[in-house]
Amino acid sequence: MSESSKVVLPLQGLMTAVLGLWICRIAANDDSIPMDLATEKLENNLRSAEAAGTFDPFAYDSKLLLAMFELLAVYNRDSSGIERFARLIGSEIGRLATIPPRLIGESLLLSQRGFVKSPYVPLLKAGDISVNGVSLLRMERPDLLLVCGRIAAASHFGLKSLKAEPGVHLVLKELLPPLLFQTLRDYDLELGATILRTMRYSGLRMSRAGRLGTLFLMDQQDGQGRFGHLSKEALGLSESGTIVPDELATRLYLPTTVSCLWALAETVYGNFTLMDSFRRYRAQCSVRSFRKTLSG
Repeated sequence: MSESSKVVLPLQGLMTAVLGLWICRIAANDDSIPMDLATEKLENNLRSAEAAGTFDPFAYDSKLLLAMFELLAVYNRDSSGIERFARLIGSEIGRLATIPPRLIGESLLLSQRGFVKSPYVPLLKAGDISVNGVSLLRMERPDLLLVCGRIAAASHFGLKSLKAEPGVHLVLKELLPPLLFQTLRDYDLELGATILRTMRYSGLRMSRAGRLGTLFLMDQQDGQGRFGHLSKEALGLSESGTIVPDELATRLYLPTTVSCLWALAETVYGNFTLMDSFRRYRAQCSVRSFRKTLSG
């Protein structure tokens, strides 16, 4: 039995792992990936947590929860806890006169189930790609993630062309490539993967920097399928007590691996976007079912 198969994933880790499996299944069209078993395990674990009263939806990333809500439905499974959360969030978003960019991802996922209307595409303004006047190249990590989120929202996570003020496209074209290289040079693969996706949303997927970044990330996968040669980081986190050794797989390698998979799926497979993958898969299943009915 491999080391990775011995790991018992907490709910957060399980949802992240299932998302990674889904990305591989759909982007690569790989029917061998056991999504039915993965979603069954997720459904069972969610029900156990709900029955024990330990499931708090506000303790998790809302987009991850709503993605799991979509994914469970694809495989005819459910979670009453996530559904209540989805309806609550949908109700709150429905009361807003204007949906802020930070809620565009949630709105896109909820709109696929009819809980909210499909959101508008927000305009990315020049001020949106700086924080307190600080340029992208000088931002701290949390601010970079905030700006990447705004860019994702202004393209509906790659579903639409980036909607931006004049001049913003040029600024992104000039700043995102060196930012990507700087981040990868620092070996922050999780942030680097986010920036690579951001370049895809900005129309820079086929740029030289985009191609080099894609190749670099692809080269970081080890023989176990994990992304990141992180032995030094793992040793440092263990010795400092930040992460106990048993949690390295779920708290270090797993988030990094799924972030890399998401970025690579959306850059290597130009027609794949995570936000649209659930709807497209359901549509494909409907077409197959219809053809089977006709042939029967």
